[in-house]
This record gives sequence, structure tokens and C-alpha cells, in this order.
Amino acid sequence: MVDLPLRPGSVRAGDLEFDPLGTSRVSGNAGDAADDAGDPAGGSPHLGDSGTPGGPGRQAYHDRPRRRRGLVVLIPLLLAGVMVWLLFPDPPKVDFSVGRVEFGTVRVGESTAETVISVTNVGERKLVIKALTFVNPVEADYRLIEDGCLGRKLESQASCEVRLAFQPQAPGDRSSLLRFESNDRTGPGLALEATAVAPQLGLAPAAVSFGVVALEAGPESREVTLSNLGSATLELRRIHIDGSAAQDFSRSRRCPSSTLEPGEACSFEVRFEPSVSGPRRATLVIDSDALGGPGRLEVEGVGLWEGPPLDPDAAEMIFAEQRVGRRGAPKSVVFSNRTGGPVSVDRTRVSGSTSFAVVEDGCRERVVASGESCLVVMTFLPAREGSARGVLTLSAAGASEDVAVDLRGRGVTPRLEALVRAVDFKEQRLGFESAPRRVQVRNTGSATLLLRSVSIIGPNGAEFLLGTHECVRSPLPPGQACSIAIGFNPTGSGTRRAVLSVDPGFELEPILVGLEGSGVVSALRADPGRLDFRQTYLGGLEARNLTLTNEGSARLEIRGLRFEGSDAAAFDLGRMSCPLDSGIASGSSCKVGISFEPVTARRYRAQLVIEYNGPDSPARVELAGEGRTPAPAFRISTDSLDLGSAPVGGRSEIGTVVLSNPGAAWLPLTSISLRGVHAEDFQLVAGTCDGTSALAPNGSCTVGIRLVPIEEGSLRAMILVRHGADSGSATVTLTGRGLTRQE
Repeated sequence: MVDLPLRPGSVRAGDLEFDPLGTSRVSGNAGDAADDAGDPAGGSPHLGDSGTPGGPGRQAYHDRPRRRRGLVVLIPLLLAGVMVWLLFPDPPKVDFSVGRVEFGTVRVGESTAETVISVTNVGERKLVIKALTFVNPVEADYRLIEDGCLGRKLESQASCEVRLAFQPQAPGDRSSLLRFESNDRTGPGLALEATAVAPQLGLAPAAVSFGVVALEAGPESREVTLSNLGSATLELRRIHIDGSAAQDFSRSRRCPSSTLEPGEACSFEVRFEPSVSGPRRATLVIDSDALGGPGRLEVEGVGLWEGPPLDPDAAEMIFAEQRVGRRGAPKSVVFSNRTGGPVSVDRTRVSGSTSFAVVEDGCRERVVASGESCLVVMTFLPAREGSARGVLTLSAAGASEDVAVDLRGRGVTPRLEALVRAVDFKEQRLGFESAPRRVQVRNTGSATLLLRSVSIIGPNGAEFLLGTHECVRSPLPPGQACSIAIGFNPTGSGTRRAVLSVDPGFELEPILVGLEGSGVVSALRADPGRLDFRQTYLGGLEARNLTLTNEGSARLEIRGLRFEGSDAAAFDLGRMSCPLDSGIASGSSCKVGISFEPVTARRYRAQLVIEYNGPDSPARVELAGEGRTPAPAFRISTDSLDLGSAPVGGRSEIGTVVLSNPGAAWLPLTSISLRGVHAEDFQLVAGTCDGTSALAPNGSCTVGIRLVPIEEGSLRAMILVRHGADSGSATVTLTGRGLTRQE
């Protein structure tokens, strides 16, 4: 028997080879044996296709019985292969839904959104997941939100999910490897790639020392620099100073921005202004989002006090001006212990003016600890008008000199005067309010006044009107004045009187100002009462004058002139002599010009309305006019012209005839010719009418004529002018005499 080579994955059973892919073959020896068994003679020849022994013909000869024998052997082998596949399947295998997870760059303390990872068993056996681990020392940076795979037994092609997020705890490269402990011993891990960033606060210098600073010398400054040494934006939330002496330290400048990018820095100044003598310490605290919490910078300095043991907060107390006999508002002075030890106050006293008094003494017979203070409250009650001075003195035990505070105040008294004693409104028309007159009152005292009231009293008080003023609502300082507007509106004729009363308060007597005026009546007469413009050519303008006379006893003021009626637009105001600002005196007159300009040929009517300060206002004047279509007119300078005499064959001097158009339209000139028995004895000479076809309104031209006799004796002819006026033509009679040559 010859052993055939066995293909990978195939199984040999006897002389049959079984391939799991579904193919099989019989070995050569088995075939030969079968052939021999089927050939009783044991040596029948095998013919091929060509008939030669051992060729394909021999195989075809045996196909049928061999196929039956092969099937009998193949079926058990197939069953055996299935059993092998069932008893020995492929092992389980882990497969992830992604090749790796990239979380990117995340700020320390912040978290990414959750990431879902799907795990699938791509093997044939069950996958048993026992645990989930992160392979490196940054496991705390990864937050497992949901583990849907732990303890699961996944059939082939079954899946489960894991949800996790990246929340770094420290900056730097925080990459890791996610691995599942399972029965897949060769299963790969899942790469987790992530980088963490964080801000880091830097302070320079590490501490600040101001040394010795005198209390009265003013603040000392030092520069402090903040920098971001980290890899993320630094947010500056608050910068403040803590400690028992924090009030002695402050910041004079601020960083221009509340954030610092990596590598950026900003600077500000810390100031030291000691309040007491001795060492002073505090801490500058910078609250930010940097790792490690707030930044702290120790600041220190030494205060030096060379002044009195108790330092007053003011070298002098200046009281506001106070009315004589009235106590003013209290004022206080604070005495602070600037030394390093306690100070005992023996006494306090006031010298100088008796107008100053202590109403509260918190310093007398008291021990004031270092850094503490005491309070003295004083008032000012002036006994007389003018300046007052005093001194508040404190004496301390063991002090070489007393502490003194100057006291200053001024006693004042208000006084009110009116700048006028009386106001005369003169004549005012009944029922009409006059222009306001102003009365000024002045504070001539040394204290501010707040007037109590302003009123008008008297028998005719209702006819005098109190206008707007600021005298009552606003304080009136010394030397200042306020004005009160008063009007006069008489209701009766004759003299009217009242009194303006100004009450200044402050127990002062009221100020009285007399008010007087006369009620009068004004009356207007227009002449003529009706104004008729008669006929006016269209496009032309006709003007008339209207006389206005004041027949009343009061000055007449014209307050308005206007036209009313459907034809008001055809009339207009012209030149006017009436004084609108000063009015028309009683018995006086003035003129108002009125023009009429029609636009169509018809009758026009309107009214001139005159408003004035009289009881019968307004006055009305009727206006009328007629528009007429413009037409030409013809006028000739003469109807006859004697040219004298001239010898036959000679000529006389030139005579002239003037043609004119006094009408309102163009006048056509149709022809100018000579007519008559002796027309040939006269000659037209060129004038301005020559070549003129029409005369403009109010225009004119000339025609020249001379005697040129051709026979002796009296000669007579005429000039015939044809035109476009109503008459149509006009003539000028011409006369002259022809002489013999001897004459």
C-alpha cells in the first residue's frame, strides 16, 4: 500500500481521506484492490482512451462499482467530521467596536462626555468576562460609568457595552490600556489615549518685606508678579489680604485681565501704610483655579511713629456757619494710639471762645490700648455774629506735650431787603394781563434764608397775579437775591392797589412792596370800513391803504393780522406803518397796506381780521375786487400833422408820430401805410415801429413822415395804422404845401 499525503484539516480512515471542506478521495492501492476483487480473472487488461493498457479507459470501466463502494465509506466519515467540529469548536475571541479611544486634551478636574465601547465575541465558544482592568498607574483618571460586560457569558457574535469617561487628576500624558480578563487568553487590550492640562500659579518674590516705614511718611510700595506656570488658562478669582494687620496693607494696581494664559504674567503693587508703631504682618491671598489651592505671599513691615501718643484724625474742627443763639450739629474728633503700648489720658479741656462745648468725652481718664482710639464730640452755639476760635486739648500721662485741636466757627444772622419799595404797572387795558414785572429780594445778612411764604394782599389783590419764582423752594444764601414775577390784570377802570408780602421766617418781619396800576380801555376804528379794488387785470397787482385809529384811552396793541374767506389768497399785506412792538397811543393812527392780485376773471370777496388788546377784538374789514382779463389798447400821439412846405422835387423836415399800448396785453401792429389823393407827395421814414409786429403792455414806438411834393399847391393825405385793439385802426391827417422852384 502506498501512503498518500494528508491535506491540512483532513482525516484518514482506512484508505479514505476525508476533507472537512466536503471533498474526498480513495487511495491508489484501495482502487487497485477493488479492481482486482471485481475481476475474477485477476488480470483483465485496462484500456485507455487510445485503447492502450493502463489508460483512462480502465478508470471508466471501473467508475460505477467504485462509486458505490466510496459512498459506503464516505458517509461514516462525514458523520465523524461533524462530531469533531461539534466536540472541538474555535475558542472565544474578544473584539472591540473601535480600534482605540482618543479623549483628547482635558483640564484637570473636568470630565469628558461618556464614551460607549461595544465588546463582541467573534469566536465560536462562549466568552466569559471576569474583570475589567486598566493597565498602567493612572486608573483613577478613568471613571467607569456603566459596566455591562462584567460576569457576562457571551455566545458567539453576542455583544455587551461599557461606558466610561476621562476625568484626569494630574496633568501630563494620561494614556492607558483597557483589558478584559476572560477565557480569551490571547484577547487584545483597548488603547485609551488622553492628555491632561492644568494651570499652575507662580508668585514672585516669595515674600515681601517693607522694612521700617514712618507712619506720617505715606505708603511704601512693592511690586508682585503673578505668572501661569501650567499648561491651561489660569483664572484669577480674588486677591485679598488677610491677617491681624491686614488694614495696613493694600493693593494700588490690579492685573489688567482676570485670566492668564500659559506662560503669561501680570504685576501689581502692594502698599504698606502702618497705622501703629511696631511690627505689622499679613498674608496676600490669591484665589484661583490653580492646582494646590490659593497662593499665599507673606508681607511684613515695621511702623515707626514719632508724633504724639494720641493722633487726632483732624488738626482742626471747622463747624458750619450757625445762626446766633442756635446750637449747631455736633462734630467729633477721633484720637488714635499710634504707639506700641497703652496711653493713659488724664484730662480734656476747651479754651478760647465759650461758644464751643464738649457734649461727649470718650477719652478723659481712659487707657487707650495700642491701635485703639477714643472719641470726643463737640457742638458750636454762637453767642454773637462773627468768627469764633477755640482749642481742644488732651493731656496724656508721661507725654512731653499735650495734644491740641483747633476749633473754628462763625455765628451768622439773616436779613432780608427788597430792592424796590413799590411797582407801578401804569395803564393796563381791562381784561388783559400785563407783561410780568419782577421784584427782587436780597439776603443782606450772613446766614442762609429759607423764605416761609410769598403772597399778595390788599383791596385789589386779586387783580395782581403772582407768577413763578424760586424764592420759597430754594435756600437764599447771603448776598444772593431771588426775583418774584407779578402781573396786572385789571377788572375795573381807574387806579388799582395791592401789597406784595414776603415772609422770611426766622422771627424776622415780613417785607412789604406796594403794587399799583390803572385799568383803561382801548378801541380800534378802521377807515374805510370796506375796501373795494374794483377792476384789476389778471397778472396785475392793485394796492390800497387802510387807516387804523386808536379811539380808546389805553395804548392799542395790534396782536395779529390775517385774511379770512374763500378768496383770502388773492389779498396780501403790504407796507405798514403801525408799530407792533410799542402799540398805537390813544388818539393816534397808522396805515396798513393791502394788495389785490386776481388770478381769474371774476368777483373776489374776503375779510381782513385785526386782533388787538380791546374788548371788541377782533375788528373786521370787508375786502372786494374784480379780476379782469388783460387786453391791449391803442393810443396815438396826434390825429393831425402839418409838415409845412417844400419845393417841388425837394423834401421837408421829418415829422414824428408816437404809437403806444397803455393796455395790459400785447398790441399787434398789422400795418402802417399812406392813404389819400396826395399820398405820393408824402414819404414814410423808418422809425422804431419799423419791423415791430406788436407792442408790449405800456410799450411804444415812433413813425417818421416827411413832405416830398411832386406838384405845387396844398397837399393832403393820411397815415393809416391797423392794430389789434378794439378800434382796429387809427389815422393821422397829413398836410403840406408844394412850392415852385422860384419860390
